[in-house]
Order: sequence, then structure tokens, then C-alpha cells
Amino acid sequence: MNRLIAVLLVVLIAPILPIGVLLFLIANPDYYRDALTERFHEQTGLTLVSADLGWRYFPPIALTLKNIQVNGLDGDALASLDASAIDVALWPLISEQRVDLRAVYIEGADINLVQDENGRRNWLLNDDSEAPSDEPRAEAVDESTRPVNLQLNIERIELVNSQLRYRDQIAQMDTTVQLTSLSTGAVEPGKPINVAIEALMSSATGLDAALKASGDITIAPGLKTITLEAFRTQLNTSDSGTSYEVDITTNTLLDMSGNMTRIDSEISGSIDALSVTGEITAALTEMPHISGELHVTTLNMNPYLTEDTGETSTAAAETATDTDTDTDTDTDTDTDTEEMIPMEAFRGVALELAISADTLVYDEYTFTNLATQIDNDDALAVTATLEGYGGTFDINSRVTHDEIPITDTTINIDGVDVAEFAELDWITGSLSLESTTQLTGAYKHNLNDQLTGTNRFVVTDGSMDITTLRRVVQLVATLTRQTHRVADWPDRLVFEELHGDLTLPSGLVEGQQLNLKADEFTIDGTGGIDILAREVDYALQLTFEEAPPEPDTPIPADQLAVDESLTRISWPITCAGSLDDSPATLCLPDREAVRGVIIRIANEKVAEKGEELLEKAKQKLEEKIPQNVRDKTKDLLEGLFN
Repeated sequence: MNRLIAVLLVVLIAPILPIGVLLFLIANPDYYRDALTERFHEQTGLTLVSADLGWRYFPPIALTLKNIQVNGLDGDALASLDASAIDVALWPLISEQRVDLRAVYIEGADINLVQDENGRRNWLLNDDSEAPSDEPRAEAVDESTRPVNLQLNIERIELVNSQLRYRDQIAQMDTTVQLTSLSTGAVEPGKPINVAIEALMSSATGLDAALKASGDITIAPGLKTITLEAFRTQLNTSDSGTSYEVDITTNTLLDMSGNMTRIDSEISGSIDALSVTGEITAALTEMPHISGELHVTTLNMNPYLTEDTGETSTAAAETATDTDTDTDTDTDTDTDTEEMIPMEAFRGVALELAISADTLVYDEYTFTNLATQIDNDDALAVTATLEGYGGTFDINSRVTHDEIPITDTTINIDGVDVAEFAELDWITGSLSLESTTQLTGAYKHNLNDQLTGTNRFVVTDGSMDITTLRRVVQLVATLTRQTHRVADWPDRLVFEELHGDLTLPSGLVEGQQLNLKADEFTIDGTGGIDILAREVDYALQLTFEEAPPEPDTPIPADQLAVDESLTRISWPITCAGSLDDSPATLCLPDREAVRGVIIRIANEKVAEKGEELLEKAKQKLEEKIPQNVRDKTKDLLEGLFN
């Protein structure tokens, strides 16, 4: 009987005991508070400040936490969250009093990551290099003595409506990420975690982005390194009003174990219409350092070019006035409101970038085989080679970091089709150019008064419209009532070589010195171009050099028939008007100046003729004077005719 009673008691009580244990455990969630706090501090070095603990019974059973705060190594708040629920495996909880975490749900987290000016980070775990020297080393904990066996076997994490802010006081970075949602697969230390993120990002520099990302992340203990594998990031960004679409897949190592943050990344994907592949390395120090190599199939710069909207930015105009105090050019044109090169963006970062592209599109120009090197340290240095329009381009430029930057540039062009490249119809041929210039200032108006340098060029195997030359001869014929053989001239002059020099002593707007020389003529003059108003104003002198052919001799198609009376005389030409007009429209003979040249030449001829007649009269008088008195009258005759 006693045996039967014992069996019945076991049968009846056995199911009740686990339930009793469970009721005890879930009725006392604070039983786990110390275990959670202790284990959290051991594994992270961070402090879990008191939280409100409770249970959600079904489905499934979960530990709930509210009003949680985590303090960093500096004692300041590292993170806080409004509410969290942690799914707990039921059987381990009953049988072994083991809290086996399966899923974590977090809402309203606010995370603040800070790297101070000394390189200390408020999120790193305690280790030998980070722990204060006066803090004793933590003793190893005997797992058997723990009141609660806490296993971090997390199958997934879901985080919504949260915020992460990263401030780097060395690199002067301040970025805020609003996490709409973040979900993960299984979380095991040191193993890849599949992650999907949707977020909004903003930075103090004005860069805003809507972000979607997914891929595998491996996080080392203490966030000392983060590895991204096949991690795809999609961004819709805007930076100071300019929008970009980014779709990049990366394999990246983010190393925060030393006294600086280092990023090594292999990337492939697209930025807007740009297909990009390459490698990038970045070191976030006091002056961030970025290096690497990138290749782009088609580099289209047009979406990033500033359009002249006709609206003046007051701040930009004041900046231009304040910084360029050594210039006094009238800049009423409302398009000179932005720096041609935004040097402020380069003053705080070091660069060593090699960028190549199969095709480069810039404004209306298309080039191929771009290879460029960008180095930025004490100055911004850019070297580039590219091909296009039948020839090659070699560009070297160096821009100082001064408040008023100085830009030294050399450009070498060889074998470029001048008509196709410059979209000109008045001249054809193969252009070669050697240009050396220096610009003081960063705005377009500085080109007008601060650009200096020399430009030497030659156009070979070409032709040019000679309408202006024809008009000069026709005007001379009209004023002198003479006939010249311009009717026999070709519409275009064919030449083997056209040489030119353009010297800029003090800007574009005035003082330019131009020289053009072909076999048949030379053009010299001074003047200028207003790049903002797009106007040209030049005073030129045309001199015909070609010796005239014999009368009635057929004239070759590539030669001009110029009367000898017109050669070796400087004929005035005025070029004034829109920079977009052709020379045939811009450049006309100066009628009054040409008339003055003709009068001067006529007076010179009259004077020469008079001297000739006087000399003949003198000779006749001398012949009529007897020989015996000729010597005595010589002085008298000299005084008479001189």
C-alpha cells in the first residue's frame, strides 16, 4: 500500500514540480537582474544600469526589459532603449534554470558612439590596452558558481525606430543614423551574421541619405573589427542640393583595434550611371587619409556640374568679396557664386587616389582612356591623361590650400581635331598646344583679372575662313578706288601650318597679347575676353606677307593674290562682340583707322615723290653751272634744296 501511495504521489507531483519551478522563476524576474548585469559587464566591459524586468508569458515566453541604459567605459551614457523583449527557450529554463535567449526585439534604442580627441572610444571592451592602469584585472569566473546559467544563443535580433550617432572628434565627423528597421539571422560571436537594414542618415556636412543594406557581418568582441562580406548598400543621397543614387556591393574590414579607425574595402557597383570597381583604404585620423584605385566604365560628370541659374547667393557673394580682397573686377553677373574647385572639402582630408575610366563625359565633350592621379596633402595635385578627338591630352594641376588658393596648371594637347573639339566651323586642322598658367583665386571672376601665363599652339594641315581678310582688301579698294584680285581668292585658305602665341600678363579681360602667323599673313594685337559676360574686345593688325604672283598667273587654291601695294602694311581690325560668334562676324576692318593708314601711306608717297623731283631738279641745275664755279655754288645749292 505504501508503495502504491508513493507511486501515485510521484505521478501526481512530478508534473507539478516543473510548473512550480517555472512559476517561481517567472514570478521573480529580478532573479536574473544580477546575472544579466554581471555577464553583460564581463563580456563587454560596459555597465547595464537598472532596468524594469518582467515576463511576457505567451507566445512564446519572453523576458521584457524597459527603460534600459548602458554606460560606456567613460561612465557616460552609451545607449538607452525604451523597450525590449527577449524570447527564452522554455525547457532549459525549467530543467536547468538556464536562460537560453532565442530572439531579441528592441524598440526606441538611442546609441551614442564617440571617439575623443585622444583616440579613446566609449564602446570598446576592457582589455589590456584599454583598461585603466589602476584598475585591477578581472578574475576568471567559475561557471559552476553562477546562480543563473545565461546562454547567448540568439537566433535573431529585430530593432526598430532607433537612432545611432557617431562622433569622431579626431576626424571632425558627426553622423546620425535613424534606424527604421534592423534584422539579423543567428548571432554567434565571431561568426557571420546576416543583416538587413533600412535607415535614414544625415551628417553635419550636409550629406543626407536613405539607406538599404544587406549582407553578412562578422563582429569581433568589443566591436574592435567588423567584417562585411558581399554586403550590398543602396543609397539615395543628397549633398548640398545634389542627388545621387548609389548601389555598391563591398567586402570590407573596419578595424577599430588601434588608435585610429581603418577601413579596407573592395567595391563594385554603381553611382548614378557610373559603373565602379576598385579598392579603397581609409584611415580616420585627425586628417582622414583615403587611398585606393577605382575604375569606372563611363564617368559622366554632367550631373555634378553647377548650372548657371542666374540667382545670386548672398553668402557666396560675400565670401567671394571677403576672400578675394586683392581683386576689383566688377562681377555684376549673377553666375559667379561658387568656387570652381571647392577647396574647403580638400583641406581636411589626405588623398592618394588613382581613377581610370573607359569613357569620360564632361559637358558636351566625350573622351576615352582616362587615367588620373589625385594626391592631396599640403596641396591638391591632379595629373590626368586622356584621349579624344583624334589626339591626346596631358594635364597637370596643383592647387594650394591657402585661403586664396593659387593654381598652377600645364596642359599639353597633341593632334586634336580643332574643329570637332572646339565645335568651330571657321577653322579646321590638327591642334597641338603647350599651355602654362597660374590662377590666384577660386572663382570665375578671378580668371578675368588673376589668370597669367603663356600658350603656344600650332594648327597643321588645315583651312580657315578668310572673310575678314577679304573685307580688309575690299575696303582698301573702295577707299583708294583701285581694283584688287579678291574675286580670285578662295573661300577658305588652305595652310600647312598656322602658328600662334597667346600671352596673359594680367588676366583674361585685358592686356592679352596675340600673335598668329601663316605663310601668307601675320596677325598681331592686344585685347581681352570677359569670361563672365562672354564678350571679346580685341584690336588687331593684319599684315600680308605673301609676294604677289605675276599678272594673269593662275592662283593656287591655297594661296592669296595680294597686290604688292597691300603687303608689309599693318591693317587695323577690330574684334568686338559675343564670344560665341565666329571671327567672320566679330572681326571687321576698322574703316576710319584703315582710312588713316591710306592717308598716311599717300602722304609718305607724296613726300617720297617730292624728294625725288627735288633731287632731279638739283641735278639739272648742277649740270648747267659751269665747272669752274660748281664747287663754289655747291653749298648754296645744298641750302636751297634742303
